[in-house]
Amino acid sequence: MSQELEVQESAKQEIAHAAVWYNTQRPGLGDRFLAEVEDGIQRIQRNPEAFPRGRFEARRILMNVFPFMIIYKVHPNAIIIHAVLHTKQRPSKLL
Repeated sequence: MSQELEVQESAKQEIAHAAVWYNTQRPGLGDRFLAEVEDGIQRIQRNPEAFPRGRFEARRILMNVFPFMIIYKVHPNAIIIHAVLHTKQRPSKLL
């Protein structure tokens, strides 16, 4: 049984903010950022248990090109994306 995916509104805002910022730095770079976020989400959906678990049962996946991580939790029927953070931010403040 596949799990539903939910991206919290705050995570959507973080993604959009970062994409806009990258596009102001270089046109098209924000689109590359969005593509990498999508790739990370697909990797999570394929194997949600594959990535390290931290505090409060939250897991994270590091992006390959951009210094960001996707913070998520696995529930019996859903995967919830809680945040997309720059690696210099502390995810423990979220959960």
